Amino acid sequence: MIPALPITGAAVLAPEPGGAQRITRIEPPARFSKAVLRRTSRLGQLALPVVEAALLQAESTAGPELGLVVGTGLADLDETIGFLQGVHERGERFASPQMFQRSVHSAVAGELAILYHLTGYNLTVTQGLASGEAALLAAALAVASGRCERCLCVAVDGVSDALLMALADLGHAPEAAGEGAAALVLGPPDHAGPALAWLEGVDVAAAEAATRGADLPTGAHGAMGLVRTAQAILREPGAALPPGVEVRW
Repeated sequence: MIPALPITGAAVLAPEPGGAQRITRIEPPARFSKAVLRRTSRLGQLALPVVEAALLQAESTAGPELGLVVGTGLADLDETIGFLQGVHERGERFASPQMFQRSVHSAVAGELAILYHLTGYNLTVTQGLASGEAALLAAALAVASGRCERCLCVAVDGVSDALLMALADLGHAPEAAGEGAAALVLGPPDHAGPALAWLEGVDVAAAEAATRGADLPTGAHGAMGLVRTAQAILREPGAALPPGVEVRW
């Protein structure tokens, strides 16, 4: 159980309509130079616009009191394969350090922490198709337990060449893959200012049960739960909360 927590900022980068795999309408924050953005991973580039928008809406500034929780189901498969292929072909002495650091699931959290000077609580969660909901629960627990005063919750998953190859080998259409990102800012239970909504509960088991036995879903894989939550909070047309997430307006 968690206390009701205010959601003071929300932003979403939803999958492209019509079955397109990769998002093409990414608008990076103006605060970062082109050189910085070129060094940012694909998942980082997906996450940056929603993080920027959510923090601005919440009027939140960086500092040790702002925690960060990131959820991702797949991380960066291309970097993982590139690292392992290098080890296989050239030996472990010549493995790519850059590919290794981007292959770990916590790479996005590290990039965001560096770019936004987030020096406080930092956690990465991965729980398959329910990674977004698991990240939201972890962020809520971090605030409720006093690990941080406020928490930025992010979920992101992308399309990689490795994923498309795997889907093709398994006989699935390319439309089974998609990418997207979402970000929410959670405040403390005694928050007295305005809020978009109040988070009242997250049931990760219910979120997992909703996808159990289903074929590969369309959308942003593990990030889709937080994407749908953000869309519902922002009252986008046709949006509905995913199973397991309870929000009060």
